[in-house]
Amino acid sequence: EGDGAEENGDEKAEKTKSKLGIYVQVNTSGESTKSGVSPGSELLALVESISSDCPYLSIDGLMTIGAPGDLSCFDALVRCREEVAQALGVKEERLELSMG
Repeated sequence: EGDGAEENGDEKAEKTKSKLGIYVQVNTSGESTKSGVSPGSELLALVESISSDCPYLSIDGLMTIGAPGDLSCFDALVRCREEVAQALGVKEERLELSMG
């Protein structure tokens, strides 16, 4: 057991009754050198789990690191946002997108 000095995000949020906003990273390029969850069922399972099991986390958006010069990765992220918004029952505009 620790000395109580460390807290996880849920514990901090519970004390302040606020939600910690997060972005879910999606591997839209499929490159093994990139991190993130795969688009489709893996992404949807993750966001549904976060939504139901992590009451002090708020999914604010999706992020990806696409292949250099490949805008199709951003198009894929837009499609992911559509699917996630539908799964969570929120408007697409509520979910921000970030591509590095």
